[in-house]
Amino acid sequence: MKRYGWLLVTAGVFILTFAHRFLVAPFLASPELSRLRSENAALKTAIAQNGAAAVIEVLKNQTAVSARIFSSFPFNTKSILMINAGMRSGIRVGDSATISGATLVGEVTTVEEDRAAVKTIFDPSWSSAVRIGEIEADGLLRGGANPRISMIAKTTGAKEGESVYSASPLFPYGIYVGTLGPLSTADLNTFLEAPLVLAYGLSDLGTLDILLTHERSPAQ
Repeated sequence: MKRYGWLLVTAGVFILTFAHRFLVAPFLASPELSRLRSENAALKTAIAQNGAAAVIEVLKNQTAVSARIFSSFPFNTKSILMINAGMRSGIRVGDSATISGATLVGEVTTVEEDRAAVKTIFDPSWSSAVRIGEIEADGLLRGGANPRISMIAKTTGAKEGESVYSASPLFPYGIYVGTLGPLSTADLNTFLEAPLVLAYGLSDLGTLDILLTHERSPAQ
């Protein structure tokens, strides 16, 4: 009996190892999982802020164009991404670049007939107003290789792990950006700041969804 017991244990370990290596691990490392994590976090934030019915209504009425991201290998540029859709698809300068229409990644800055450039939140020149959590604390998203949220008033009570969403008039209000990292005292001891924690890496993304948020004339 002991011998058969050990055989069963050995077989079980082998099956679990095989399943993790060839079935689970590839999925956990996949770009699709990164995308799903970001979508899930964004939807949780939107529902907490606006309620499920309001979120469903917004998503139903949202117009977006899905575009593939051109490779920047071997430079792997994060500040600017080139996508394979442009004016012919209805994209215009100022449109929001997102993950599945739910997570803000950047803004369209130049447009050609069938391609466009997207400045991302990883660009050092990026700066946009955000709000934090249910308390709606104001903050400033500063771009860079490691984006940060700055100018958080100490009196707001903002806490690590709270959702960060856009409050800039340049983008759809309330669109998810990320979560607040560990808070620290900023220069002059007046404000707090924190790293922005993201549910994705740009290297994991193959597509962006461009929200057609700017008005078009009938001719367009």
